[in-house]
Amino acid sequence: MNWTYATATAGGILLGFVFFGALLVTVRKGLSSQQPWLWFLISMIVRATLAIAGFLLIAGTDPIKFLCCAGGFTAARVVVVRLSRQNRGGRVPEKEAPCI
Repeated sequence: MNWTYATATAGGILLGFVFFGALLVTVRKGLSSQQPWLWFLISMIVRATLAIAGFLLIAGTDPIKFLCCAGGFTAARVVVVRLSRQNRGGRVPEKEAPCI
């Protein structure tokens, strides 16, 4: 494995932890906030900007680096989801009625 691909994967993992960690914080803070729309809007803009800029800086125009970065990003998502479930006691919430 080429070191540039390994660093692209590591960069994707870092981007994923930042992106999905910030999403977790946003959801927790937004649900208890007086203005949740503000939390979600600002968080979406900041997270999307960081993710796009990070992918462009890490991968550039190399499609293999992009795939490595995307793989690391996805792996970080799996880890953050598992860690957030452990913080809730490992329970998956019961199925709720849709809020339409």
